[in-house]
Amino acid sequence: AAQAAAELQHPIGNDEFAALLAIRSLNNMYDPVADGVLVEAAARLPSAMIGLASLLVFYFLAKEFFDKKTALWATFFLSISAIHIDYCQETKYYSLMLLFAMLMLSRVNREEGESTQAR
Repeated sequence: AAQAAAELQHPIGNDEFAALLAIRSLNNMYDPVADGVLVEAAARLPSAMIGLASLLVFYFLAKEFFDKKTALWATFFLSISAIHIDYCQETKYYSLMLLFAMLMLSRVNREEGESTQAR
């Protein structure tokens, strides 16, 4: 057990090592890139922007099907939806898939309206 404890000690000593860790953590508090905070925010930003765009598209899509008041309420409920917020925080494609699905539905609805007016 004594040998294992000796292997865990840092070469400069435990007290000095603890002091260096404390100083490093204080420096990292003012350097957002040090722990990857800025990198993570930059990775999540496109998904968040796409999520905001999907709210706008959802409003206009809901307005095509319902009146303005209902579209506003539906957009509000989507904006506070836990699933939508979670998808907008992911660095994956979920929010982009939602945006494209709503754009596709809007396009199909317009095409269907044009085809029924032509008859």
